[in-house]
Amino acid sequence: TAARRLGIAQPTVHRAAKGLEDLIGVRMFPRAARGVEPSEAAQLLARYANLVFAEIRQGFEEVWELQGRTDSRVAIGSLPLVRSEFLPAAVTRLLAKFPDARVSILDGPYVEQLHALRYGQIDWLMGALRDPPPTTDVIQEPLFDQPLAIVVRPNHPLLGANPPSTPELSRLEWVAPRTLAPARRFFDAFFDSRGETTPTRIIECSSLVATRGLLLQSDRAALLSPLQVREDVAAGELAVLVEAIPDSGRTIGVTTRENWEPTMVQAAFSDIVRELASELGA
Repeated sequence: TAARRLGIAQPTVHRAAKGLEDLIGVRMFPRAARGVEPSEAAQLLARYANLVFAEIRQGFEEVWELQGRTDSRVAIGSLPLVRSEFLPAAVTRLLAKFPDARVSILDGPYVEQLHALRYGQIDWLMGALRDPPPTTDVIQEPLFDQPLAIVVRPNHPLLGANPPSTPELSRLEWVAPRTLAPARRFFDAFFDSRGETTPTRIIECSSLVATRGLLLQSDRAALLSPLQVREDVAAGELAVLVEAIPDSGRTIGVTTRENWEPTMVQAAFSDIVRELASELGA
């Protein structure tokens, strides 16, 4: 409960909540079937309060930078297509320049990370962009396009001189993204557009680590970005069955809050991300 998290008595929390409602003249915490829940107005107030605290923290960090400190917070939300290689490379390059920067990386579902971005808990959300943009108070910056590939274990039965046919692919067992994920929609459309039935023996998995383990221990296949598995393929631990599937490109980029003003260290990280993206496209 809120009282337990705050370490105070429950009646004290109720009095404070009632005082807030009386002060602003809006019902903030109506009763619901599961107890008391925040109203839409309360959620909006919480968002702006979080943003105020984030801006205050940012202001302190800008003053500290003027005093020579370079330990600004760099809080990044990471989506699957950048977690394994692109984001680690960007962070490593930043810390080579600013070793005292305080980096934190958040992962999780897109909706949760978008919430964290809009509430000031992170300052970047990196990965596949959404079309159309999810809300009007964020800005999406495209960096590069990344097609999907079909990845399997080494010595997979379909690996050979000739590329596999669509019927052969449809008969495989797969590790696929969760329903409603953008990559899952492409997975379904891939077979439908070729007149094949979408495979039914599917393990839904959003974890690259688990997907890798499933591929290594079976003849399953997965649709993955080459960036996600480049080191595994180079080491001979995974293999690409079909490279760069046509029309599978996802636009990878950075999402930030509208009107967000970065500190010097944060601006340097944004520049590094753009440099890395341009190197990929070179």
